Amino acid sequence: MAFLELKRRGGRLLAEQDAMREHLEACGFPYLVTASTDEAIAWLKARGILRGGFVVQ
Repeated sequence: MAFLELKRRGGRLLAEQDAMREHLEACGFPYLVTASTDEAIAWLKARGILRGGFVVQ
């Protein structure tokens, strides 16, 4: 299981979201917060969650 949070550009985690991120990471789950779809896709591919042919249109 992995957790991905997409934010708008300049968006930040609320305190509650950051606390949840810390908890999940402490439990050993991978967690990414990003505003970049390219970064999100690369992160998911690197973990084998998305296959290589996935493209955003």
